Parts: sequence; structure tokens; C-alpha cells
Amino acid sequence: MDTLFIPTENDFKNWIKEAVKESLNTSAAQTDKAADPDQEPLITRRDIGRFLGISLVTLNEWMKKACLITK
Repeated sequence: MDTLFIPTENDFKNWIKEAVKESLNTSAAQTDKAADPDQEPLITRRDIGRFLGISLVTLNEWMKKACLITK
């Protein structure tokens, strides 16, 4: 009989954290290759808020919480 693995909340947090780190590292590597000091950011905080359907205040709060989690 196969063993059933039930992920915990911490498992999900770790998976998400690793996926975000990997994505950021990939993005940073691509950005470094095409770095131009005069180039505008690829996406603004306002664009992120619109994409997620949240206000900038909510985005700021989420970012503050994310910083606390990673410390």
C-alpha cells in the first residue's frame, strides 16, 4: 500500500518561499544581463496592485509581513 503524504502549512510556506527565491534569482540574472541605468523598472508597485486586484496599502502591508517572515 502507498503512503499518503499530507503537506502541512509549513511545507506550503517553504515551497512558496523556494519558488519565489528561484524566480527572483532567475529574474535578477536576466536583469543583470540587460542592465541599463536609464531604463525604467519593468513593473511598478501600482502595476502589481492592479494585477493582483489590491490597493497599494494592501500591497505595502503584504510586503511588510513578507519581510517579517523571512527574518
